[in-house]
Amino acid sequence: MPLKYLFSNYFHQDWTEEATTVGEVVAAFLGNEPSSVLAETLRDLERLLAAGHSDSELNDILLNDLGSYYDPHFVGQETKSFLLGIQEQIRAALSDTGRNDR
Repeated sequence: MPLKYLFSNYFHQDWTEEATTVGEVVAAFLGNEPSSVLAETLRDLERLLAAGHSDSELNDILLNDLGSYYDPHFVGQETKSFLLGIQEQIRAALSDTGRNDR
């Protein structure tokens, strides 16, 4: 599951040692991964968001099932809002006509 790959490999327990903001973490993911992984991650994220989970359920999924060490509730952000922001960043990266697949 590419979505789990994003959160367990980029938002791991030491993510704050590699980046100072969530945006930097997402930018690293977008810059390091091929378009095929981004597209699969986007599909997984769309399915998760369409499933109708409450924000509390989404937070549990993020932290427990996807292996994220970033909790958006810690900074007063809803999990759904956090995930929607990542979804938009992935969409924007995929629509970038100059993107080279690795």
